[in-house]
Amino acid sequence: AECIYTLGRAYEMIPDITAALEQYDVCVTSDPVYYQAYYRIGILKKQEGFYEDAASAFQKYHSYRKEAENMYLLGECYLSMDDKDRAISLFQEILSRFPESPQAEEILNKQEQVW
Repeated sequence: AECIYTLGRAYEMIPDITAALEQYDVCVTSDPVYYQAYYRIGILKKQEGFYEDAASAFQKYHSYRKEAENMYLLGECYLSMDDKDRAISLFQEILSRFPESPQAEEILNKQEQVW
């Protein structure tokens, strides 16, 4: 899975997003716990405006690793999908669990827009 993931990263750098996503899909199909590929899928899908697909990938990543950055990106997807309640819940969790993170600072900076 690591070789496939690395190939996906190389395609991202070209950039050939379609090929990168294909490699990441192969990666998680061959090794469903290779969580880094879910994160990259989420990033690329979010950039392309496919927020539901991005949220799904970020959720899978989140099931393996609870990190402020991933949680923040998932919350942004929820906002883009007009699911404000889920976004706020995640943002509050970030503020509680990762108060010193850059994501917590970003949440506090745009708190009035979200809440």
